[in-house]
Amino acid sequence: LGAILVIAIFYSEQISMLGLAIAGGGLVILLIMRRSGARPGPLDLFALAPLWIGLLVAGIHPTLAGVIVGLSTPASPWLSREVFGRIAEDCMDEYRAKTAEGADEHELIMPLRRLSVAGREAMAGVVRGEAQFSPWVAYFIMPLFALANAGVSLGGVNFDDAAAMTVTLGVALGLSVGKPLGVVGAGWLAVKMGLCTLPRGVSWGGMLIVGLTAGIGFTMAIFIAELAFLNEQVLLGLSKLAILMATAFAGIAALILAPFVLKKEDIDPTASQMTPAQVESSTEF
Repeated sequence: LGAILVIAIFYSEQISMLGLAIAGGGLVILLIMRRSGARPGPLDLFALAPLWIGLLVAGIHPTLAGVIVGLSTPASPWLSREVFGRIAEDCMDEYRAKTAEGADEHELIMPLRRLSVAGREAMAGVVRGEAQFSPWVAYFIMPLFALANAGVSLGGVNFDDAAAMTVTLGVALGLSVGKPLGVVGAGWLAVKMGLCTLPRGVSWGGMLIVGLTAGIGFTMAIFIAELAFLNEQVLLGLSKLAILMATAFAGIAALILAPFVLKKEDIDPTASQMTPAQVESSTEF
């Protein structure tokens, strides 16, 4: 999300009021759908299409549309665990009763369908969406993006050039040092301000490992590099090289440090005293 916001803020063109009006219409449609109880799904295209087109016409990078739709996705389930438990028990009781009576499969459709719908409604929209899209992202989108954009061309590079070294070091340090500092620093600040607490079982050592792995930049890092150096192929090649170097460093550093910093005694005592409900609420911020 942070990378997409950077794209939207720093790589947008001259703003068009017509485009903003179209995007605003899409946003209104999206808000009405959410307020009326419409579940996230294919119907979101009716809001996403004008939102995307409007941002594109406005000169704002349309990837921001994905951020808006993502932030509008419910983070809480429609059914509580208690309600789902009661519905599940009723469905199973009905299923067992019909099975005992020798009912055929057609008569079992209703309790099974009710159970399926209840199971879907007992899961937060954002969690369900993540589970649905993760295989596509991991096995199709990411490899496709990697094959299409990861090529590094170093033709014409002069490593004695100050600009070349500045870009290379800036990108590499931004990922390998800036990401851990940002993740741990923002988390520490949020905890100290009372905005949230560390979830159960999470230590500050664990946060450091998360920060290091966040430095494994690829898709969005390369995307931003291509926008930043659209007409500077030499600097673009150096940026991609720095991204790959930082990714390798971050992954290796996380693997080496993890066994030493992820110790049971390193758990935050305030996190270990939290109830499951508090843990769940602490991750919703």
